[in-house]
Amino acid sequence: MRILLSLVTALVVATSVCASGFPVFQNGSTVSLATPSNDRSIAGAAQANTRQREEDIRQAINSFLQQELSEIAEVDRLIYPSDAPLQGKELYVEGSVRSSGHSSLEVFDRYGNTIMVRASIKRFVEAYVPVRNISRGERVSESDFRLEQLPAHQARNALDIYQTDFDSMVVANRNLHEGQLLRNTDLRRQYAVQRGDIVEVLYQHNRMTISMAAVSTERGYLGDVVQLRNPTSGSTIMARLLPGKRAEIIY
Repeated sequence: MRILLSLVTALVVATSVCASGFPVFQNGSTVSLATPSNDRSIAGAAQANTRQREEDIRQAINSFLQQELSEIAEVDRLIYPSDAPLQGKELYVEGSVRSSGHSSLEVFDRYGNTIMVRASIKRFVEAYVPVRNISRGERVSESDFRLEQLPAHQARNALDIYQTDFDSMVVANRNLHEGQLLRNTDLRRQYAVQRGDIVEVLYQHNRMTISMAAVSTERGYLGDVVQLRNPTSGSTIMARLLPGKRAEIIY
């Protein structure tokens, strides 16, 4: 009878293996089946842990960059051992950041576990871009531009508009598009008068104002002092250029 029961038990186990195609593990009265879905769950959990670990390392290096660099920068790409022994989310970074290429940084946790990370750093600079489309030759003002953070390699020829005197009649040197980098050759000062232009000359004394027409002997920007010629007498005077092709006599 014992031999018969053993044979029946073995037959049941064998039938379970053949029917399911997977081994059956029996523990007391509980029977569990090892399936590919379990393997996929384990693999998915491992991938999630890997992604979380990379995000923790990335955040730690970004915080390090903000503290160490006077410029705006963030991690672009990371290379580090896949079996990184780091524990916890509180990570620390040491090392020097190169101006180009990969930087070798030491990342460690509070338990003393350390890994070396090669990080590609993306740098940003603040540069001006137009807030609207601007046609070539159109007069512009400081309010036509705004600051944006752009990758440093794209903003090498950026124009600093704080060095531009918009009161002297500045125009676009080419067609400018909204959001496009403002380059150092994109703006120029517009001449207020050209040689041969008729200029209204103002002479003020106390409450008296006298105006006369004169011919400019040279071109000049707003605020420039240029030589003007009286077309009647042929005499010349020096006057400072004002908007609207006017000028005031310099005493």
